[in-house]
Amino acid sequence: MKLGIQQISKGLNTDYSPINQPKSTYRFALNALLESSEGDFMQLSNENGNKLSFSLKEGFLCIGTVYIDDDETVIFSVNKPLNGNEKAVSEIGIFNSKDNSYRVWCNDSSSPDKNKLNFDTLHHIQALYRLRRGCEKTIYWTDNLNPIRTANLSYPQNYKTQSNNKTYFDADKFTLSKKFNSVPLLKDIQIVEGSGELPNGSLTILLQYLDVNKNGTKWISEIPNINIYSDRTDNEYSEIDGDINNKDVKEFNNKYSSKAVSLTYNNFDTKYEFCRLAFIHYYSNTKQPTACYLSDVLPIINGEVSFTYTGSNFLEKTTYEEVLLFNKTNPFKTAKTILQTDNRLIAGNVAGDDTNWGLLQKYASKIAVDCVTKKIKINDATNKHNAKNPFVKLYGSSCMPGEVYSLAINYIFEDLTESPSYHIPGKNFNTPHKTFAKVTDSDCTLHPMTYEAIFDHYITMGNHNPNLKYTQRENCNNFDLWGVDCEGNKLKNTPVRFHRLPTRKQLDLPLVDENNFTYIFGFQFSNIEIPNEKLLGKKCIGYYFTKQEVKKDDRTVLDSGYLIDTMRFKNMVGTSAPYSYWGEQKYKAPSTEFPNISNEVKMVLAPMNKFTGETYDAITDIIEADRFKTSKQTKSGFLIQNVTDDKSEDRDKEHNVTKQNDGADLKSIIRDIELEPYSEHNYKTHKTGIVKLKKDNIRLYYLQPYEKADYRKDNISIYNLDGMSANLYVYSKSTNTNPEPFGRIENLKSDTNVDNITGNGNKTIPFVYFIRNHNSYYSNFLYNPYYRITQTFDSSYNNICISFDGDNYIGGYRHTMSSYCNTAPKQPILDDSRTFWKALLVAVLAVVVTVLTYGTALAIIGGILLAAGSVFYGLRAKVAAEKFNELYKVDWNSGIKFLFQDDFYWNSFMKPSSVTDDRQELGYQDDTMRYYNHIIGDFIFESPINFTLRVEPNDDDDNYLRPFTEHLPASAEVKIRPLVTDWFDYSGTGGSPELRKSINKVFTLKGIKLWQSYFMGCPIEHKEEKFFLSRLCEIDQSRYKSEYRIDEVTMPAVGLNSNKEIIWNMISGYKAYGSAKPIFYCINQDYLVQNKVEKYFALPFEYSFCSECKEKFPHRFYWTDVSFSEQLIDNYSIFKANNYKDIDGEFGEIVNLFSFNNQLFIHTKNGLWLQPTNYQERVTDGIVSYIGTGEFGSLPARLIVDSKTGNSAGLTNRDSQIITLLGYFFVCESDRKVYWFNGQLNAISDLGMSDWFKNNITSTKEEIAATYILNYDYRNERLLVTKRSSETRFDIYGRYNRDISNWTISFNLKTKSWISFHSYIPNNYMQSKDSMYTFNYGQLYKHTQTNKEGNLISKPQYQTFYEEKYPYIVEYVSNDNPTVTKIFDHIRIVTEAFKFDEYTKSFVEERYKTFNKALIYNSRQCTGIIDLKVKDLSEQQEYLLTQIENSNNNSFIIDRNEKDWLLNDIRDMVTNYNVPMFNENYSSVTNGEFYSKNADKIINEKAFEGEKDWYDLESLRDKYLVVRLIFDNFADVKLILNFTEENGSLSEY
Repeated sequence: MKLGIQQISKGLNTDYSPINQPKSTYRFALNALLESSEGDFMQLSNENGNKLSFSLKEGFLCIGTVYIDDDETVIFSVNKPLNGNEKAVSEIGIFNSKDNSYRVWCNDSSSPDKNKLNFDTLHHIQALYRLRRGCEKTIYWTDNLNPIRTANLSYPQNYKTQSNNKTYFDADKFTLSKKFNSVPLLKDIQIVEGSGELPNGSLTILLQYLDVNKNGTKWISEIPNINIYSDRTDNEYSEIDGDINNKDVKEFNNKYSSKAVSLTYNNFDTKYEFCRLAFIHYYSNTKQPTACYLSDVLPIINGEVSFTYTGSNFLEKTTYEEVLLFNKTNPFKTAKTILQTDNRLIAGNVAGDDTNWGLLQKYASKIAVDCVTKKIKINDATNKHNAKNPFVKLYGSSCMPGEVYSLAINYIFEDLTESPSYHIPGKNFNTPHKTFAKVTDSDCTLHPMTYEAIFDHYITMGNHNPNLKYTQRENCNNFDLWGVDCEGNKLKNTPVRFHRLPTRKQLDLPLVDENNFTYIFGFQFSNIEIPNEKLLGKKCIGYYFTKQEVKKDDRTVLDSGYLIDTMRFKNMVGTSAPYSYWGEQKYKAPSTEFPNISNEVKMVLAPMNKFTGETYDAITDIIEADRFKTSKQTKSGFLIQNVTDDKSEDRDKEHNVTKQNDGADLKSIIRDIELEPYSEHNYKTHKTGIVKLKKDNIRLYYLQPYEKADYRKDNISIYNLDGMSANLYVYSKSTNTNPEPFGRIENLKSDTNVDNITGNGNKTIPFVYFIRNHNSYYSNFLYNPYYRITQTFDSSYNNICISFDGDNYIGGYRHTMSSYCNTAPKQPILDDSRTFWKALLVAVLAVVVTVLTYGTALAIIGGILLAAGSVFYGLRAKVAAEKFNELYKVDWNSGIKFLFQDDFYWNSFMKPSSVTDDRQELGYQDDTMRYYNHIIGDFIFESPINFTLRVEPNDDDDNYLRPFTEHLPASAEVKIRPLVTDWFDYSGTGGSPELRKSINKVFTLKGIKLWQSYFMGCPIEHKEEKFFLSRLCEIDQSRYKSEYRIDEVTMPAVGLNSNKEIIWNMISGYKAYGSAKPIFYCINQDYLVQNKVEKYFALPFEYSFCSECKEKFPHRFYWTDVSFSEQLIDNYSIFKANNYKDIDGEFGEIVNLFSFNNQLFIHTKNGLWLQPTNYQERVTDGIVSYIGTGEFGSLPARLIVDSKTGNSAGLTNRDSQIITLLGYFFVCESDRKVYWFNGQLNAISDLGMSDWFKNNITSTKEEIAATYILNYDYRNERLLVTKRSSETRFDIYGRYNRDISNWTISFNLKTKSWISFHSYIPNNYMQSKDSMYTFNYGQLYKHTQTNKEGNLISKPQYQTFYEEKYPYIVEYVSNDNPTVTKIFDHIRIVTEAFKFDEYTKSFVEERYKTFNKALIYNSRQCTGIIDLKVKDLSEQQEYLLTQIENSNNNSFIIDRNEKDWLLNDIRDMVTNYNVPMFNENYSSVTNGEFYSKNADKIINEKAFEGEKDWYDLESLRDKYLVVRLIFDNFADVKLILNFTEENGSLSEY
């Protein structure tokens, strides 16, 4: 009877015991397919074998492949030499599956070791393919050992280097992040006048190497902050001004220069043929980049590149952020996994250079630093260190004397890595006052650094920050991070020391000498020790020095300046007539009080105050450092007629001489005071006369014109009497401890005007520094950026380096002041009315109010000029009408006027002493506005701002007087007033004919004396006169009169008209502003840019010196910007620093990245994550760029399996996965499962094989080394999973673990079932478009011997793999009605056999071919391995014998009926039932190939010992029967198993 019938087609299933085996499943299959290329779906057949396609060179092993279309696959291979001292030879080749050809694309056997690709058999390659620009096949790969690399397969020559007449492949050229071996040096740079249109401001230039594919390195060779202005650089120093470029502000529009910059570079890396330049413009007056342009590709010819940049000959526009981020790109060295998705390249599980950078600090600690000075001329713009030189930031300006600086060193290594910045300790306070080296520049002088800056006998500043200590976070193996300083002093746990430059006083170096020379300060580095190569395992090839920006909170020397004398009368103080002569015999005070120099108030003259409004609130001290003296004074003036429409009324019977025929006049006097260094003043030993101000004893007042400050406590009022500028005043009252806060007061002696300090008639002016005496500087020195201050020095350099890369500018300044001295009404001949004064004063105030802005479009807020967006454009004083009114209506006559009445004022505006009323002001023929103007200079400053490049607005060409120009000449001095004997009277008697040349003329009309204003007919010809004219008046042609008539006057005539009237040629045609037009204190903020593009950082305090993974980021993935295939530059090479995200570390490191259904997934060791994408792009001036702020990965990642138990479908080995169109398959070693993810996660290992996979997938927890590789066979629609292992292991209980070391198993995606084990255990899989290949060590075998249509193209060799034949096995279970015991008599199997005919390319049936062996067993019985002999093929005699003999020789005759094969008389051959039938000790099997040759079922020979009598042979009796069919005698036969049937009877029991 039939006991069971089934079609063996539903896959492997070992999860059930045989008695419960699901119908149509089977327990084992080897080398079986469920579907073949001939269309045998749902029929098990034997698998066609593989054939050798080609062999790699001997010794080479494949470590990675990638398919690149057109039937081509790139193969990465390596040959590990037997000699461990030699580097492996790496090879990249291209295999063509059409003709089985292989060509070597790259082999680095001839490359020097440092240029080899460094492939390794333990680091398999993950590679990606991309088609760029339509036809260029490009690959990218990573191996988690070397940097991510790329190759354009169309141009192998691009990856070669020629050196020493040898051409070889260079690994650096493959690196995705391009490296270079040498930094290009600037050979020459020039400003080319008249050849360009560079916008005024600052220009920074950088260089970038480009490979032949136009992929760039980071930006290097920075030329910082070239100052561009309109004036020619070959102009005289005084004729060079700064400029501002802003088309929206009329004062500064159309300010483009005609300049170009010509550059020449050399010292290029020979492996690069091209470069390009970036031009970063600053011309918005904000110190922020305004525009950025890129040059075209520049060829490197004979090791040099020359280019002239005009401002318009650029290729494309980019953004500063793009350049900046490019230099922050590729912040990692290696990546474990890469992926391309959405036109981006993504890298996961990244690591930086794992060098223990902490080992280098001790080398930096030993470096010695000295101060170096160089003498330069202040007013020579051609000197490269001069503040007006366009390249001053390139060649270096001075550091601030007495200031403290933070310095560091960076090292460069032969693998082109650059170290962090290492702090260089400053001078030890116990160190003797000495230098550490000899000066290397003959133009320089060397001086010791100081640990204590001495400004005078009262203030010193150290060089250490007591709040910082040389400490380290970790202490492992007694590691001392800081080591010792240059003199061997231990640093650990001592205060952090920085570098304090000595003061000019300490070096006895003046700020300026009589020839306008000064000294700039810099640093010299010595005792530079190169780190030992063995320390880090790599050679140091160079170094450079860096410096941190001196931020506002770090500064101790804030600025320099001068303290200008003020005058005091009663309780009123103001800057009225400084450094003038006061003749007591010519003046009688209105009371017992006499105006004198104030010993409590000084006006501060300092660059930062004048140009930025800085009020120095943070100062602790104002300290005198030097003195200047007045050398000579020159006077001049002018008179302008009819400057206003306001005028006093004529009186009845008033004489025609004083009757009004026009508006008021303007009378201006000018005093020009020259300064020079006071070389005789020995301030080093002179303790008296020294300014020493402490913050707790001073008050600072910043006053707008005509504004006053009342300090009621001391009953004093301070006035700003300068109408052109806001001024800063410092008030300090003498105390017992400091009786002379401003130094020795200069008493004014009326007879000789002798100065108490100079001993002559000249006055002295203190030069001071504004000090913030603190020691909390550089509190963030481990975190704030450093900037390069030297070029890169080769490690063989002579060990001494000099840097003048400071932040201090030295230059001259000429100060001007204009004080309104009220308006004197005309003196009517018959009336002394004062009505005019009131009327005119109101009128003048109205004028002042209307001219406040002087036509500017800029907003004036508190004297600060702002444009749209609150852009600071400088300072221009603001005149407030109410302040003006209060001063001249009330305070003037209360005593302010007496502050002006020096000899010059007296002789210009007062009656002579012979007049009865000494105190009366002159009576004028016409109403007269009076101004007292001062010029003082030249002052020499050193300041953090470049005030030398001062800017004049477009509409104000006479905004200031330039320093280092001629002063008002002596010839400009005119006679101040005539003698009494020169007076005229009405009768015309007496007098002098020289009177026409006098400034003032006095007439007596009808017995009344009248003063006539001077300068009638005298031309305004000197620049000083023109300057003040422009500040006081504007041109108004409507006010011009060609002649003035004076009737009834008999006197020498200047000219007579036709009516014989006297003609006086007077200056007219101007309109008075009312108050002097304020000076515009403006510098282009872009000239103050100090920071550079290239930034460097120190090791932060959190840096772990003891960690084994210092620069490893296993949970981080980075992404690039979008890169379109048609782009010239490959954005895949640019990983921006901010484009990264970290996955929760508790789920383990990132192992693989993959994309499925346009979604990004991150596979970690213990989890599978979905990372949603979020795109954001930015458009700047039409330039589309993707900002590097993390928008791509901004959305939170989501865990697919939310489990924290360690069973989260994780991935241990990157190769243990494969992505297909149907989904993502992977082996999870921790779960001991195989998963299929297609949007949903499915454990396909649970489909009938759960227990088997648990036993045979190695758990990482047990640390069993194994490699799992997967492949998808598109032809047979199956997944192949292979495990390779060289060891066997035992479980935790010491029992043998059924970990079968090497195996391959397949899964059918149609039936979703496991199909078979396979005898091939490849090193690698390789899948072409139509065929599957495997590598057996260095040999590539093709598994699919069909064409694209699926037809066989050659004679198949079934079950033959790697030239060796293996069995085809199927094991199934018959268990129908499992509750009943059955006696199995015979088995019927339905098979088909075919042989391929090569001529017809078709199959021919083989009738007498079927399985040739069998193994049949149940729970206690077994046949052993039996040979199946086909009846029709056996010899007749043998057949007859088997019919009549009772034999147990394990040979069965099988009979073929139709297509059925019968196996009769199945008998049990077991002799010993007390031992197992099978041996499960697999260690006895060699090579670990347990499934390759029926090794999973090893007969236990002890169970079959001895022979069993034929009569004792029992039928197999059980509730189930297991049948194993084996086919291993023919390799050219295809055998298909269709159905099986078991026959017998039911047990009677």
